[in-house]
Amino acid sequence: NKRAEFADRQLSVINKQKKMNMLAQWNGITDNIIVHLLTSLIYIIGANFVFDMQLSVGSVFAFITYSAYVTGPISAILNIGYLLSGIIPSTKRYYEFMALEEEKENEEGMTEPCFGDLELQNLSFSYEK
Repeated sequence: NKRAEFADRQLSVINKQKKMNMLAQWNGITDNIIVHLLTSLIYIIGANFVFDMQLSVGSVFAFITYSAYVTGPISAILNIGYLLSGIIPSTKRYYEFMALEEEKENEEGMTEPCFGDLELQNLSFSYEK
């Protein structure tokens, strides 16, 4: 019975872990898509400014580099909520595990370990420089 109960709990944990991994992948994919769309939009707008002779190519690249430095931390801040939400299932599983009843020891099948004295005999040791 305990093995079946363990198998059911383990299967539940594995399924939840699969769902969390899928959510992590979807989060990463959408984050990358949004960043690439923003960068592409900046390239298109920058190209229009270059063609209208309002900006140089170097200033467009400088602005794109600057925007990459800005969007990185913004993306990290937006993902904090997602990362913290992964803690909730783990804490639920921990408290469910702690609420389980302890297994009773089976006196019949348990044997006491035997502890004896340890003797070292006929040892040779050589030390060379």
